[in-house]
Amino acid sequence: MARVPDSAGARTLLLAACLAAAMLGGWEGWVRFRASVEVRPEAKSVAANAVSRPPKDGNSRLFLLGSSRVQGGIDPETLEKELGPGWEVHNLALPMGSSALQLHMILDSIREGDVIVMGALPLSFYTDGESPDLEQFGAKLPTTYGPASMDLWITVTLQDYLWFLRGRTSPAEEAHTLLRSLVVEPTPMDTAQGKIRPGKNGWLELQLEPGATFSADYDLDFAQRLEKSIRPDRAELFVEVLARLQADVASVRASGGREVFFVRLPSDHEFAATEERYYPRAEYWDKLSATFPGHCWHFADYPATRKLPTVDGSHLAGPDARRYSHWLGAQLREALKRDE
Repeated sequence: MARVPDSAGARTLLLAACLAAAMLGGWEGWVRFRASVEVRPEAKSVAANAVSRPPKDGNSRLFLLGSSRVQGGIDPETLEKELGPGWEVHNLALPMGSSALQLHMILDSIREGDVIVMGALPLSFYTDGESPDLEQFGAKLPTTYGPASMDLWITVTLQDYLWFLRGRTSPAEEAHTLLRSLVVEPTPMDTAQGKIRPGKNGWLELQLEPGATFSADYDLDFAQRLEKSIRPDRAELFVEVLARLQADVASVRASGGREVFFVRLPSDHEFAATEERYYPRAEYWDKLSATFPGHCWHFADYPATRKLPTVDGSHLAGPDARRYSHWLGAQLREALKRDE
């Protein structure tokens, strides 16, 4: 029969070993329990896990950054098919998100060969997501519409979502992110016009109800709220954003990242008119395009995309999102071939 050690040091070591074994057993039980419970994955977990995880089997990674236009407008699976074997595409976009800020937040996780595609939503992209009324703008959106039920307004700055990637979180939060990734396929979310079906790698597909048509009410409502959220210093903010973008794109390339592209997804009707009134193309998009020549694609410049209809002035339904994704995939494939 084993004897209990006589020395105080030995007893302390024995106690520590017992406590460690108990903690490991408890941790394993907790993980197994959480893995057995159906939990909807949060957008922050999807994004954080994708950028921190190395690619599989030597694949190259492509990240989609931006707002809900990108989140619902670009299908990763369609892009993978267009790009061909050897690619992993992850949609990290978030409602009201600024791709310029998102890129800055993930710089430490860029790996060799990574490609970044950034959506340019005027309100959040050109002003870095800052606006006096932006929080209220997001909070007032109908909670039954689109991805608004996924903590819409809190995603504006992205700090809660990708902050830990730059070492500003606790181990407990990282553990929570890990646990949230152990989930089953979530069910669709009901919206006013149909269902939002969470797809593969971060895509949220808007599936319209039969007979659903363009919503002029949403278009007008969004345009009016956009107008109330315009910053008087937006031109000065854009200069600052553009300067940081240049530095961040240089950092991506210095880290082995392959390319960074910018896309302007479709908008139309009153929302598009309001965007142009406060963020005229000549003063914003054209300056971005001149800063990154050959890497900026505006939907209005291409026959295949300029007439894609939105459902509310700014978002694409599933079938049109796939059409846009096929076109974008072909654009990326040819651009990457030229840059080899």
